Amino acid sequence: MKRYKALFTAALAAALAAVSLTAVHAGETKIEFTVNSAFMKVNGVSAEIDPGKGTAPVIVNGRTLLPIRAVVEAMGGEVSWIADTKTTVLKKGEDTVELTIGSDTAYLNGKGDKLDAAPVIMNGRTMLPLRFVAESFGFKTDWDAETKSITITSLEEEKEIEYNNNDGSFTERRATDGKTYALGMNDEIYVLGKDKKPENKYTSVGDFGVMYTDDAGKLYMLTENLDTDFYELESKAGDKISFDDTEELSNYAVSGKGSDGLVYMDLGAKCMYALDDKGNIVKKFTETGERDYIYEDQNGGKLLYIMAKDGGPEDYVAYSGGSAMLERAYFTTYLGSDGLTYTYANDYLIALDDNFEPVKEYKLSREYSMLSDDEHDDVYYMEYMGMLTGVLEGPGDEKTTLTYVNDGSDQYKFKDSKGNIYVDAADGLAKLDKNGKIALKMEWMAFCREYTDSKGEVYTLILGDDHITLLMPSGQTIDFQETYG
Repeated sequence: MKRYKALFTAALAAALAAVSLTAVHAGETKIEFTVNSAFMKVNGVSAEIDPGKGTAPVIVNGRTLLPIRAVVEAMGGEVSWIADTKTTVLKKGEDTVELTIGSDTAYLNGKGDKLDAAPVIMNGRTMLPLRFVAESFGFKTDWDAETKSITITSLEEEKEIEYNNNDGSFTERRATDGKTYALGMNDEIYVLGKDKKPENKYTSVGDFGVMYTDDAGKLYMLTENLDTDFYELESKAGDKISFDDTEELSNYAVSGKGSDGLVYMDLGAKCMYALDDKGNIVKKFTETGERDYIYEDQNGGKLLYIMAKDGGPEDYVAYSGGSAMLERAYFTTYLGSDGLTYTYANDYLIALDDNFEPVKEYKLSREYSMLSDDEHDDVYYMEYMGMLTGVLEGPGDEKTTLTYVNDGSDQYKFKDSKGNIYVDAADGLAKLDKNGKIALKMEWMAFCREYTDSKGEVYTLILGDDHITLLMPSGQTIDFQETYG
C-alpha cells in the first residue's frame, strides 16, 4: 500500500463521480430492496443503490435507512444537499421533502412530521428513512420480514405504452442473431426489426432466480413459486425441491424445510447448505453470481434474461431456445484518456475497443475509502468489513481494527482495541480524546476499488467527487469521461 500513497494523492485531483441509473416512469414504478444487499430492482432491472460505493440498506430502530439519491431518481425525483445545515432536499413534482442529519423531524411541503429513525451518516454516506420518503411521494411500501426485503410501488394507474426511445428510456443492443433488442426498466424487452419497428415484445412473468452450483458442479435455480409464495430449488435437469414456510433457528439465519426432508440454510455468504435431522451438512450450494429473469411474449414464447450480478464480467445475456442471442451489453461506460472505453460492471473493470469488444479484464480484489489529515499532511485508508467493523491504515502502514459501538446516539461510532472512539461523519472520520473532543480529524478524499490482472498487478480506480481516475501499476493515470454505450 505504501508505494501507492504518493501516486494516490497526485491522481486524486482527477478522480470522477459515479453515475446513477434513472428509471422509466411510464405506468407503475416498482422498486425492490433487500437488507444488506447493495442492489435494488427497478421494474425488474437490477441497479446499484449507491453506484460505485457498495452501500446497502440497514435497519435502525425498526426503520430501513439507505442512500436515497438513486432511489429518488428512479421515482422521477431529484436530490440536493445543503452542506451548512446537513440537510437533504428531495423534490418530485409539486412535493418537497427535507431531512436533516440527526433530526427526528422531517418536513413534507413545509409541514413537520416525527421520524422513528433520524437520518445518519454511515461510512461517509447519508442514510435516510426509506418509508417516509416513499410515502411522501405517493408510493406504497411493503415489508417482507422473512426475506428482509422492501418493495415500494407507485400508486399511478398503469398505462399501456408503445415502443419509442426518444428519451433514452431503453438501451438498444445489436444481437448475434442480427436483430436489435431494446432493454427497458419497465419489465419489457422489445425485439426490433427494420426501421426500429417492434417485431415482438417480451414481458417479465415473475421474480428473478438466483443461480447456484453444488459440489458436483450441477446447476440450480432458486425461485419463488408465485402460486404458493414458497421457494423452489430446481436443477437444469428438472429435479425440483420445494420449501415450506421459513423459520428462524438459533444458530443460523432464515431456513426452509425441503420436500426432500433436509433443512436448507442461506447464511448470507453466497452459500446455501442442506442439513439432516442431526444438523450435519449434507450438501453445499454456492452462488454463481447470475440472476435469471424469465420473460414471455403474447404467444407464450420464453426469453431467459441472465444478469451476471457479481460472478462474472458479462452484464446481460439473453437466451431463447437454448441459444445465446445477446452479446455483452453495458449500461454505463467511460471514455478513458488512453482512447479505450471502460466499464466497471459487477466485480470487473473491463476495457473495450471501438466495437465494444473486451480487450482487458481486471478482477475486483478490495474496496476502501481514502482520507486525509491536512494538519499533519497524512493519508489514511479505511476498509470497511460490512457495516460493523473496519480497518484503518495510517502513516507507516500501521493498521487499527475498529468495531461498531451502539450507544443509542444518532452518530455512527467505532472503538479500537485501546478503547479510543472514532465518529463517522459526512465529511470524514474523527478520533476523539477521553473528553469527547476531536483529537484527530480525517476528511474523506475518495472511494477506491482495487483490481488485479492475471499477473497479480494492481489497478486502482479512484472515485472522487468530481472525477474518476484509473491508477496503473506503472504510476500512469487514466482519466475517465462518462459516455453511454
